Amino acid sequence: MRMPIPFLSLVTILSISVVVLGCGAPEDKGNGVSTRVPGAAAGPPVAGDWLIEQIDAEPSMMSPILAMTDGTGRYISAYIYESLLKTDNDSLENVPHIAKSWDISEDKLVYTFYMRDDVTFSDGVPVTARDIKFTMNLITDPENDTGPLRSYFIDVESAEVIDDYTIRFRVSKPYFAHLEFLGGLVAMPRHLMEGQELNTSTYNRAPVGTGPYVFESWDTGQRIVLSRNNNYWNDEDRPLIDKRTFMIITDPNAALQVLQRHETDLMEFQGDMWTRHANKPEFTAEFNRFTPDSPVPGYLSRYNYIGWNMRKPQFDDKRVRRALTMLFDRDLIINEVWAGLGTKITGDAYHKMPEYNKEVEPWPFDPEQAKELLDEAGWIDRDRDGVRERNGVKLEFELTFASAIPEY
Repeated sequence: MRMPIPFLSLVTILSISVVVLGCGAPEDKGNGVSTRVPGAAAGPPVAGDWLIEQIDAEPSMMSPILAMTDGTGRYISAYIYESLLKTDNDSLENVPHIAKSWDISEDKLVYTFYMRDDVTFSDGVPVTARDIKFTMNLITDPENDTGPLRSYFIDVESAEVIDDYTIRFRVSKPYFAHLEFLGGLVAMPRHLMEGQELNTSTYNRAPVGTGPYVFESWDTGQRIVLSRNNNYWNDEDRPLIDKRTFMIITDPNAALQVLQRHETDLMEFQGDMWTRHANKPEFTAEFNRFTPDSPVPGYLSRYNYIGWNMRKPQFDDKRVRRALTMLFDRDLIINEVWAGLGTKITGDAYHKMPEYNKEVEPWPFDPEQAKELLDEAGWIDRDRDGVRERNGVKLEFELTFASAIPEY
């Protein structure tokens, strides 16, 4: 699955040089992964076996169009749902997937996708253009909690089913990312979900998609289990692993104990645990470890950021946003929270990739300059109550974060 991620006003970003421990480099949604060293010598991959992975937060749901702000839910649902196009890992170009080809009109206002006729949902029902239009209708319906994703389709004027395997989109104006967003539409099962309210659909917790895995079970607070889709349409990408189990263990120390008992295969490691446990000789002798720089640079990295809501008067002036960045000591966070395993960056690309602009310098930690910027923007403590204000509005705000993650 490839769905656009909602970008917010990026104020402070940390590229976390995380540690991944394992006998491979599986897809990662968080800080790092760890797996037990296999007993047998390395050789050609064989079918079978299970993979048990620890996750540090229970997802709210597994809907690819509702869980845009739920990283764990999106991570797991990516094994179940697929999109019209996918991204080639080498070229980073859009390549066919559920859609075998596409046309773009000369004026860049019409996008036509020609779908494969051999793709089925895991229950055997064929995927058609009507399923893609159904997905679009779910996203654009204001009654559904799809706001973070809906904003990417505000230029779409119509979605027309030409025939069973052809769908055409018309947009109001050219935009460089229209192919990325339209090609990122996943196939939601119209034959199962039509007539249900999306926000409360039973398929938010028991999804049915076209991907290499099917949903098997969800024991709240314990585990989510996916099984290999034996009817998967794509023979080239048919997985070798029979089951993927996601163990919900929110306490990192408990997760480490479970890993050392060999009851899980993969585990995320935070910075302090890396320095206290993962560097010990007895640990390195038993477990493989990978960082974002190996074996594929940036493959397992992530960035953290604070997104300011620029519709609020506190954040509508860029000088305020810059001042808040200068008041946030990122070096302190990297050193004290992430055990030095981080890099200050200025964008959302991996800092060792060619797409990253190394000429842009991060704003420094500078409280005095931050005060000057706030003064210039008109935020001054006129009533001397310790809080700056402007036009009767206090410079106060709430910051939301995942409370189950100690680093946050």
